[in-house]
Amino acid sequence: MLDTKLHIQIATDVANVSTHTLLLEINESNIFEKLEKFQISVPEKILEKIQNAREKEDFFIFYPENENIFQVVIFFSSNEKRLEKRTEIFRKLSKNVTYIPDDFVEEAYEAFVLTMYDFSQYKSKKDNFDKIFFVEDVSNLSKLESKNPLYEAIYTARNLVNLPPNDFYPETFVEMISSRKWNHFEVQVFGNTELRELGCNLIRAVGQGSARDNFMVILKPKKEISGEKFGIIGKGVTFDAGGIQIKPDKYMLDMKCDMAGAAGVLGVAIYLDSLLELPVNVVFGLGIVENMTGSAAFKPLDIYTAYNGKTVEIHHTDAEGRLVLADVMTYVEKNFQVNHLITMATLTGACIYALGNDISGIMGDDEKLISTFLDNTSPYETVWRLPLTPKMLKAVESETADLQNLSESEKAGSSMGAAFLTHFKGDAQLTHLDIAGPAYRTKTFGYMPVGGTGWGVKKISEVLLSL
Repeated sequence: MLDTKLHIQIATDVANVSTHTLLLEINESNIFEKLEKFQISVPEKILEKIQNAREKEDFFIFYPENENIFQVVIFFSSNEKRLEKRTEIFRKLSKNVTYIPDDFVEEAYEAFVLTMYDFSQYKSKKDNFDKIFFVEDVSNLSKLESKNPLYEAIYTARNLVNLPPNDFYPETFVEMISSRKWNHFEVQVFGNTELRELGCNLIRAVGQGSARDNFMVILKPKKEISGEKFGIIGKGVTFDAGGIQIKPDKYMLDMKCDMAGAAGVLGVAIYLDSLLELPVNVVFGLGIVENMTGSAAFKPLDIYTAYNGKTVEIHHTDAEGRLVLADVMTYVEKNFQVNHLITMATLTGACIYALGNDISGIMGDDEKLISTFLDNTSPYETVWRLPLTPKMLKAVESETADLQNLSESEKAGSSMGAAFLTHFKGDAQLTHLDIAGPAYRTKTFGYMPVGGTGWGVKKISEVLLSL
């Protein structure tokens, strides 16, 4: 279904460079030595202009007398601004390009790969062009190539979020996972019949209004691994109309992204699966449904029994993500005895109002793990801690059932979502990531594109590998 290859070439041979644009980055190097290396002579009359551009940390374009290179774009970057400068320049490119970084080569490669992402599967005319990353020191080659599986996993997560909901719905999502050849994980798929037998009635409630099936997908290690065990859970609502408490039309236009949590979690699984050995004891769980408005849709004041036996009164059908996560969380905690649960979801619009479009909220009681997330410096994947108090945990209790899926008494919508989830963590410690803001963008942000960003694939992977 998806082409998740990077389509970035790595070159090492100066003699074979033939391109429309030679993009030359200068930080500390002697610019003229670099140009000479690529057999580019600089006309005397523009030497001063290049020097002026360097002093201003600007970019400069000239057209060399070289039959293999149409134009040379020189840009100057200081250490403090190099990532922003790189992504800004990369976005201006639209024809065959060979990029030569000055230093911080691994960082440059990451920025180049993640900025040059393009989702054009549904374009009748595709504007493809060669993207070549030139490596001057071949000793860096293996380091760069070793990162490709991570970037391919990020591309996969981005692509899944960007697919239209008429092509990407619960059945196709599950088929994509099941048909993949997994090295370290065994895939278990629970459809609507199995979910009913298990008692996962919260997932089923959310999907009742859709003609599509409901699923829980588990990826468990094929071999037993020692150490602390992690359960990573993703919300996979492939389209969220809000249920019968339907969303206003303008808020529905990005709701194909409501499975970004599951896409990101799957991206982490795909990356870890690419490694020679599974480095951490981890189980992945995805709840995959559509939240629609059909005649069988769940209603306010309905009461359902969750997998862990707790009863939940529905107070809003558009607070569905926490219901999907809750059953998967309790299934993974009970059946795999995980020590740590990480949930990732586009859970609340309130998180955007609290933190904006660039920052994810993080909540929970797993203090050490949360600190690790806060300390991680993955670019454009900032998290900010939001409160989770005993009063909030109490506020999601219902007068009629054990719990209610929405309570406005505390107003703090993101924290209240996490408060509800806390009742389903069992004996595990919880880290909850609300990625409603940065999971899907209408404007670029650094190397994060318009559309699905793949938020969390890199950050969660780095956190797990650091433990």
